[in-house]
Amino acid sequence: MLCNVCLEYRADMLTLCKDCHQTAYCSEEHRLNDRDNHSKWCDGLRINFFYDGTPFQTSIPENVYLNIHFNDDETLPKPVPKDTFGLASVMLLKDIQNGDSEPGRELAQHIEEFKLAGMFSHVGTILHVLQKVSLLEDVQSELNIFVLGAEKEHLLFNIITQAAFFAHLPNLRHLRLCFIGPNVDKQPKSVGHFAGNRKVEIVTYRYLYHKLPKTVKLPKPHLAIAFNCGFNEFGGTSQQTWDKTIRQILNIPNVPFAFTSYTLREASEDACIVEMLANFITQSSEEIVYVVRNAVNPFRQPIPLRNPNLDDEDHVLYYENGYLSVCLMQSE
Repeated sequence: MLCNVCLEYRADMLTLCKDCHQTAYCSEEHRLNDRDNHSKWCDGLRINFFYDGTPFQTSIPENVYLNIHFNDDETLPKPVPKDTFGLASVMLLKDIQNGDSEPGRELAQHIEEFKLAGMFSHVGTILHVLQKVSLLEDVQSELNIFVLGAEKEHLLFNIITQAAFFAHLPNLRHLRLCFIGPNVDKQPKSVGHFAGNRKVEIVTYRYLYHKLPKTVKLPKPHLAIAFNCGFNEFGGTSQQTWDKTIRQILNIPNVPFAFTSYTLREASEDACIVEMLANFITQSSEEIVYVVRNAVNPFRQPIPLRNPNLDDEDHVLYYENGYLSVCLMQSE
């Protein structure tokens, strides 16, 4: 632990912020000097400190009721709520608030509601992307989503969150979720059924996308997405495995490619990498178009995480699915 102003390191000289318990000062003078800067992060650091690290909910919590009653007479898509908390409130029939809106609530209650909202980060991001690329209105009976670089994301697509697709896409009857990645938990194919002959098919493929065996026959995706992608992490090294996958996805005509990043710095680098790869494959009649680029994702995970990159002063904290970019190849 160091003084946040002068980097004093002697423990007997340091006093922790009494609210967040994560920022130290060697004197009252330095605490006051840093007050304006620290105030931007103190509440988030406090939540991060007291968050016990238990996973986001993957089963129906007590005292909430799942919104799984769909109107078969509806044909128009419903507007997607503005953020993770709004989507969780709609689907769980419970008013789930961002802690900033009700400062009087107990911290423990804030954290539990953040966990509930966190269940809907991935599905909310997908619905948000479909809305941004004007596909909500075009989705008919089938929707195919490829989740690339998948690891454990399939655990967050359960009966609670799957229902959100049908609640906002009334024409949808068959949702296919293909989780593809070398580190994905290998699971047998599963099919979940909802009212009105609606079903969700989940399949995992433990391969890099560009190394899928030819015997694997995938449907054409309506959307490909990589959560917390890390394209920038191993750039220029032998460990970089994304390049061929990105090129292969961008070669599918008119399929949006979305990806999320932890911080703005990473989002900028990730978007530049995708643009560079697109320029290598671009034919004279095509160009990459960003519908969304490096934007704060309203469906990010609510629990703040401590940024280990100490020189990134703009992001003392970061969020899973924090920033969103969406692109596709279009004819000029």
